[in-house]
Amino acid sequence: NLIKLLAKAGIAAERSCESVSVLPSTLNFATDPNDDLYCPGVDDPPSPGLVNSIRNGWIEGNSIICVNRGTKEAPVAFIVAGRSRKKGADIVNVERAEQGLDPMRVDIVFCSADEAYRIMLLENNKQERSPLFNARRWQQHKRVVARRLGKASLNDSEKIEARKEFAELIEVSESAIASWETMLEAPPEVLAMVDRKEIS
Repeated sequence: NLIKLLAKAGIAAERSCESVSVLPSTLNFATDPNDDLYCPGVDDPPSPGLVNSIRNGWIEGNSIICVNRGTKEAPVAFIVAGRSRKKGADIVNVERAEQGLDPMRVDIVFCSADEAYRIMLLENNKQERSPLFNARRWQQHKRVVARRLGKASLNDSEKIEARKEFAELIEVSESAIASWETMLEAPPEVLAMVDRKEIS
């Protein structure tokens, strides 16, 4: 049924165990910082090692996890976890097209909309990230919690609860999160130096 629904949406899919196989170019990911599924590393290119693995026919990790942001009749697959694999496969498919080869496909599985944010957060926590990256994730988490509560921003007690939740989700201390929040008060030029790893 899922394959037929994807076909109706113009996405050719094939059955592969519990997942479906699609062209990576048909997958989307969040680029708006206000989106719950936005990740601060969204513009990061895939590592050369990952691209080379895909080039050799091996895609790291499990299926790309997606959430349907369309309808049941016309699915729109948004990536929850696996952006780098999608980007790497896109690069390899450009190479394959130049060589006259058929494009490679990627396996995807769907999660529920309720699970999507938590999965995205946990999957991105598997990689070592800079304090600035994590500070930006904390900013995003506050926005997500505020939207969940139907508010524009959090009051002090709500922020404390959000901090506890975030600390538990990504397994860090609440004091570390407080330090990240303080760091974000630095001038943009200082944060840019942190981003470039010119200062710790």
